[in-house]
Amino acid sequence: MQAQREVQFESDGCALLEHPMAWRSGIFVCELKILASTEIQGSYVGLYFMDEPTEPTQRSPSPLLSGYPGCNGASWGWAGTGAHRGAALGPGAERLPTWRTGDTVSLTLDTHEMALSLSVCRPNGERFRAPGPLLLGTKLKRGGAVHFAVGRYHGRYKVRVLSLRRQNSADARVELELRDEPGGARAHGCWALPG
Repeated sequence: MQAQREVQFESDGCALLEHPMAWRSGIFVCELKILASTEIQGSYVGLYFMDEPTEPTQRSPSPLLSGYPGCNGASWGWAGTGAHRGAALGPGAERLPTWRTGDTVSLTLDTHEMALSLSVCRPNGERFRAPGPLLLGTKLKRGGAVHFAVGRYHGRYKVRVLSLRRQNSADARVELELRDEPGGARAHGCWALPG
């Protein structure tokens, strides 16, 4: 099932895709449509690493995280300029593709190898891939999880999740349905998946 969730930033912050991925839990693909970005160097897609699963309402200082993916060692972020920040990556990270408003950005995380593959599809169908996969230098703690994330520190930024899926070893795709959090809360920009 296609997900059609959007998050918009008017000030600095970060939103997590609320599907925690544990170490060795599979290969996950997240496709994001960049709807608007007024300052592409301050707009990020990426990953957040958490020591333990935490409900959005229990996060501090608020469910909408301060900072952006890549602002610290517990996250990794890829800016529209092709720059990246945060957790260390292996060879190839110096040549990441750029992305901009209108593009579809795909992040594929292999939780067995903790390897990340990145690609961009322009509206005209032109495709770009990062050399890789890129090995993440961050190791998850036992019981920890990683989340796909978006965030910004400059300008306005709006992103739509097109799909989130898990691939099994036979390359079959399992679509994961996105929905609002229990109680219909949407204002804080976090996404949730059915349990």
